[in-house]
Amino acid sequence: MTDQAQIHHGASAPAPAPAPVSIQDALRHAGLEVLLPSDEAYSTRQESYFSKTASRLVPACIIRPRSVLDVSSAIRILSSGEGHRFAIRSGGHAPNAGASNIDGGITLDLGLLNWTRVVISTKSSSNINIEQNGESSASSKDETLVDIGPGDRWANVYANLHQLGLAVAGGREGGVGVGGLILGGGNTYFTASQGFACDNVVAFEVVLAPDGRIVTASADENSDLFWALKGGGNNLGVVTNFRMRAFPGQNNIWGGLTIMPWDIKDSAADALVEFTGRVHEDVDANLMLFYIYQVSNYVLYVRNPEDLCTPLKKLARDKEEPRADQGVNPSQKPHMAKIGIIAVYAHVGAVANAPAYEKLMSLPASHTDVKMTSLADLVAYNKLPLGFYSIWFTATFKNNARIASHAAALHEQLVARITTEIAPDGDFWAMCLFQPLPRICTKPRDNALGLPSEHDALLVQTSVMVRTPEQEALAYPLCRSYLEAVREFAAKPEIDGNLDWEYINYADASQNPLRSYGKANVDRLKAIARKYDPQEVFQKLCMGGFKIGAVDL
Repeated sequence: MTDQAQIHHGASAPAPAPAPVSIQDALRHAGLEVLLPSDEAYSTRQESYFSKTASRLVPACIIRPRSVLDVSSAIRILSSGEGHRFAIRSGGHAPNAGASNIDGGITLDLGLLNWTRVVISTKSSSNINIEQNGESSASSKDETLVDIGPGDRWANVYANLHQLGLAVAGGREGGVGVGGLILGGGNTYFTASQGFACDNVVAFEVVLAPDGRIVTASADENSDLFWALKGGGNNLGVVTNFRMRAFPGQNNIWGGLTIMPWDIKDSAADALVEFTGRVHEDVDANLMLFYIYQVSNYVLYVRNPEDLCTPLKKLARDKEEPRADQGVNPSQKPHMAKIGIIAVYAHVGAVANAPAYEKLMSLPASHTDVKMTSLADLVAYNKLPLGFYSIWFTATFKNNARIASHAAALHEQLVARITTEIAPDGDFWAMCLFQPLPRICTKPRDNALGLPSEHDALLVQTSVMVRTPEQEALAYPLCRSYLEAVREFAAKPEIDGNLDWEYINYADASQNPLRSYGKANVDRLKAIARKYDPQEVFQKLCMGGFKIGAVDL
């Protein structure tokens, strides 16, 4: 008897170990579409990000699920063994590197989960059950609900619902994806009357790790997860369907813009503060006030009566003047100064020239373009330009005109420095956006956001968009210092205007918006994350975005 036979007691030699299977092969074997860098579709998806800050990251592959079962398979495979690093993409609008894309890992691209479909369900959430075919049970008391896929964009959602005479409280910028906006809270044109977008969700369909289990989170089923998903970002699972309350469509909205000269910036700040303090008198009135620099070769004009009112829609790229044969009436083309003020209005109650806007609309303007339109059209035309490296920061202040005026003055200095030191050709964007956030918008609701509810507030987003990564590296500290300077001014004892809350959908990666939710909410989010993600897949493998496990209070 040989030594080998003695060792195995006559058994045959073990079969050789199977050859290692690549993660791409495993995903394909599960039926998933896998895009490699050599594929044309890979390049197309990479180029479709809002910001080059995200698209410059190069994932090893992109996977494109077509159903919740595909997502379940993907999460199970990505969580297996020692795990595989991945990012989750909805619309790809977040500018922070790593938030929706990843270098060398795997991007889970939800872009094909892009449905908008109507279902009927009982007004009581206890009977809501999302089925894989989109059906739900009915009852004697029905209301219209809408299932929306995370990969859809708000322009498409509103356009589809418009055809059915319906609307939802969703995003205000047409290119933003559904998933990211809602999981970050989601400010809407209906916040004063109906809360943030997340407050209008009645059920989430969620894929959990590591086993790919599919669960429903609603007020009566996994209610702790339901609460956490309303502001908790990508810390808990992959949401594959949002069931939202729908209401009769906003086929008539009074909306538009006013372009104002820079020298009335203080008067505009006064009007902003007055508007914010009176939102409770007219909850249908919305306002966004931009202190803005636009690149010189972007021209704002009205091409035809259907081209409405967006301060940020790129209608022309050429530095040449539009010709008459292009269908443009030069007399209708208001050139915007390199730096100026834009007030954007949206009255969802369809009241033209509502009293809420009286002070703003009495100010001198170089151009006014407002009219009756629809929610679908208003959102479709509101899109930020592509092709830039984007830097975003955010802060929240008490409703104080001195803070807004000082922010405008500092913004002018910021633009001057960028022009002198970084982009002497003037080819960049810089804006400081003020949005009213009065107490009627922030009153306590069943969400994780921890909104500042004791004061009427102003939500600020400051943004710089440049053409090259070298310019981005130089502009970033200037943008950060700008916001720090505004905060320093607001901290003066005679002003005392700083608030802690940071909006996660506007925050830079260096900020800590989850921390601003407050200790009680942070502790609760951490406990819920441990319960539904015990192996910390969404903390350690899905590392992009803001991680609740990293928050230290």
